[in-house]
Amino acid sequence: SLGPVVTGQIRGITRGEVEQLLAAVRDIFLQKGPATMFRLQDDIQRLALDEHGDMARYIAHADKLVSKFKSVGGEYSEQMKIHALLNGLPQREYETEIAAIRTQITLSGMTWAQVTALLMAAASTRNGRTKWTTSYTTEGARK
Repeated sequence: SLGPVVTGQIRGITRGEVEQLLAAVRDIFLQKGPATMFRLQDDIQRLALDEHGDMARYIAHADKLVSKFKSVGGEYSEQMKIHALLNGLPQREYETEIAAIRTQITLSGMTWAQVTALLMAAASTRNGRTKWTTSYTTEGARK
């Protein structure tokens, strides 16, 4: 049993949404401390689009990891978050967008919202829909 306090915090989750339930419970019990910060920092550094299936999920996952990292006392700037997001993209497929974003950041800056909007548009254009798919995942490596 989760107890009345935890049960009250997760009451809004409907039946059948096990992933949401697990995430909610995990967030409640997220430990503050160096071990958690190091694990989250490693997770951020290992971000990879191919593990999420589409750009929207990838962006949401990156945002959530950084939020969790900050919630346990870590510091992570918006520019660091953008850098991690770009590093997790398949370089061959997104070479043009990555170069354009990095150039724009150097010249005048870009916000997280601007970068993610550009990447969502690129993923949508690339596939004619919002779902991101490619054959590179079967090749086993990003380059």
